[in-house]
Amino acid sequence: MKIVLTEEQHKRLVGTQPINESEIDQYQLKKVAFSIWNNMKKKGERPALLDIIYDLIDAQRHSYRDYEEVRPIWYEYNGGMSVLMEKLKEEILGKTFELKDPMMGLDTKFRIKELDMNLKHTWPSKFIELVCEVDKNGMIDYETYVDETDQVVQNRDTIEQALYELEYEQDDLENFLKGEIVQVLEPITDEKYGVPIGIDIEYIDFN
Repeated sequence: MKIVLTEEQHKRLVGTQPINESEIDQYQLKKVAFSIWNNMKKKGERPALLDIIYDLIDAQRHSYRDYEEVRPIWYEYNGGMSVLMEKLKEEILGKTFELKDPMMGLDTKFRIKELDMNLKHTWPSKFIELVCEVDKNGMIDYETYVDETDQVVQNRDTIEQALYELEYEQDDLENFLKGEIVQVLEPITDEKYGVPIGIDIEYIDFN
C-alpha cells in the first residue's frame, strides 16, 4: 500500500495543492520532491532527503528503490552526482578525522586521500569511492588464540600489529574499520550530500 502526504503535510512542505491519493509514478515523485526542496530553500533550509519523500513510495533509505528511484531525482536536482562529488571533495579531501570506538578500544585517525566516481554491477550501481589513509600506529583491542595453551588471549596493540597477528581474520578487521569510517563520514556523505560511498584503506604512519 502506498503512503501519501496528508493535505496538511503537503501544504507545509510544498506549499501547493495536495496530491491525489493514488500510487505515485516517477514523474509525480520528482515533482513533489522538487517542490519540497524548493520550499526548503525558500525557508533558508538546506534541501535534504527527508523521510517523507520515501514514504511517498513506501521505500526505505539505502534500499534498491532508494538508489534506483529517489537518488536519481536528488542528483538531478543538485546538477548531477558529479557536482555533489566535487562539493564533497572540497569539504573532505585531505582532511583528517578521529576514528574511535570505546567498545573495541579503537583509537586512531584517518585521512581522505582520494575520491573518485565508480561503478559496480550491484546496487548502488554508481557510488563515490574514497581512499582513506588509516594511522597504523593507532590502538585497538583484539583477541588471539594460543594453540599451545588452548586459550583466547586479550590484546591491546597497534593496528599494524593486530593485522599481523590476525593473519586469517584481516578481512574482518578491515571491514570493521571501513564500517567505522562510514559512520564518521555519514553525516557529510549521506545526510548532507546524499551520495553512497565505498571505502578503500591504506595503512600508513602518521608520525
